[in-house]
Amino acid sequence: MAGPGTEKLKARASEMVAQTDIAPTLAGPAGLRWPGAASGKDLTAGGAARDAVLLEYYAKQKWKNPVRTIRTRRYKLNWYNSGHQELYDLEKDPHETHNLAGKPVVRGVQKELERRISAWRGPIT
Repeated sequence: MAGPGTEKLKARASEMVAQTDIAPTLAGPAGLRWPGAASGKDLTAGGAARDAVLLEYYAKQKWKNPVRTIRTRRYKLNWYNSGHQELYDLEKDPHETHNLAGKPVVRGVQKELERRISAWRGPIT
């Protein structure tokens, strides 16, 4: 982004962001307050950087809806309403071709990501 007030974004170019940040971030430099609660944040306002983004979406992806996802810099966990999970190590597998869900080598990581998704939206039943 470029324009008045966006110079604050340059130092934050590596922050994890979500689509929900777009509207509050555009409103901030324009001097506008977002009219209600928003799940996104104004990236020009400072504050602590995220260590992960969480999202939920509905798609015809094998008819397993909804899909809840947490993405950290290294890992991405997709947790389907059916209970099926996909866990990817994005440093080693950036194209998400090797599902690590349930593998002993990532059991601790998977449990922590599941805990964070459950804390955010409740457990998937």
